[in-house]
Amino acid sequence: MKQREYLLIPISVFPPDIIEYYNIKNKVNNKGLVLAEVVKGMYGLPQAGCLAYGQLVMHLQHAGYVKSGSTPGLFKYVSKPIQFILVVDDFGIKYQSEDDLNHLLDHLGK
Repeated sequence: MKQREYLLIPISVFPPDIIEYYNIKNKVNNKGLVLAEVVKGMYGLPQAGCLAYGQLVMHLQHAGYVKSGSTPGLFKYVSKPIQFILVVDDFGIKYQSEDDLNHLLDHLGK
């Protein structure tokens, strides 16, 4: 994240072992809330999807996959007839050979 986010979280949502391990009782304000700082990202933040998408695009570019200019979420390989589209948290893959498919899956596995 370019800019840090801050959250107030009720102490009641933390399990007792987490409270003890991280010494959270000393960080609770008079309203029973803990100030949390989000540095890299966190599930549930509105920008979490944008951050993940940006990281995925960079990761795919290193392997030769580029965004299609006309369709959001559509990626193509620069020299192979393979393309795929990302839809929310799922994707569909169109390919002509198993080698092309395995290249994409191997890189996504990294």
